[in-house]
Amino acid sequence: MSNWDLIAQAIQELTGLRQAAFNVGLEVRPLREIEAELAGQRAHENELLNLTLERRLTIVQVIGLTWDRYIGDMHDQIPHVHHIFIDEAAFTPLIKALVVFAKGAPVTLLGDHKQLPPVCEMDDKGFRTKGGQSCILWGKSALFCEKALSVSHQVGNMPSKLLKAGSRPVSFGEMRTASLKFSHRFGPELAALLSELVYGRHRLRSAGPSTLIVEVLHAAKEPNGDKCNVAQAAQVAAVAQRLGQGSWAILTPYRNQRDQIKNVLNSRLADRVLTVAGSQGQEWDTVIFCTADSNSKSLFLNNSTNPKGEACLNTALSRVKRRLVLVLDKNFWENKHDGDKQLLSRLIKIAGPW
Repeated sequence: MSNWDLIAQAIQELTGLRQAAFNVGLEVRPLREIEAELAGQRAHENELLNLTLERRLTIVQVIGLTWDRYIGDMHDQIPHVHHIFIDEAAFTPLIKALVVFAKGAPVTLLGDHKQLPPVCEMDDKGFRTKGGQSCILWGKSALFCEKALSVSHQVGNMPSKLLKAGSRPVSFGEMRTASLKFSHRFGPELAALLSELVYGRHRLRSAGPSTLIVEVLHAAKEPNGDKCNVAQAAQVAAVAQRLGQGSWAILTPYRNQRDQIKNVLNSRLADRVLTVAGSQGQEWDTVIFCTADSNSKSLFLNNSTNPKGEACLNTALSRVKRRLVLVLDKNFWENKHDGDKQLLSRLIKIAGPW
């Protein structure tokens, strides 16, 4: 056999092997199996697409966002919505709330109008200065939306109009209001007390027996303290060390007392200590409320006969699910001349000892 014959035979055999290998490949991966795998890959691709924020925004029924997230990078991404709900409306700065009206959807404000307003470092005196008038949009809450929007084309008049509006809207014109009066947490006694001293004509009613326990722990007043009571901070720390890792927090009206409590508390528990303003939007099973009874300044946010004190105490009380521990000067609050009008004095009467 010549070399050419050998070469021809080799070529023939190689060609046959190539065809055989091709046929084997087809037999190993039937067409139906390949189609099924492709379908599975497409389904997986769709699943991944549905996990992207852009796709989810088009298919979900409810979107929940913080204000900063909505205004910062989501306002333009969210498609048409049918209704907008503003939670904690009394604590939401007006300047943020006004943004949602650009969507052209109905807006519902939810919240307790008797709780703390938005946190704003500038006071009414600062708002009245020439350069500070527009800052009132940070100091007023979302409850003033109607007042702000009623200026129509005279937007420049908005700050002066808001300055005359007081701390809370007295009434509404176009806005419809509904009072949610039934409490599933406060029993008849506590509901009646809050109706008398806080809510007035918006009377609070109990939907059943109380699920909240109030306890009192005495620590004497420190007249020389500046919104700070060292003895009360020590008592708070002693209680906190016995509460374990459950749902609890320590609240106080003043930053001085917050810092003092953090100083005497175990560092791993320091993040559980907040001012009442800083506790907005949160709840705990147990709340230790420390009044920081000290100089005359400390009375301001504990005094329920002034609107800011009333709002502070009501906010603190609403953070509690099951157990409220009051750390205060029991003798001072029991013997106040206007004790019948003081929420803390009245709470002591229905409380038990720690």
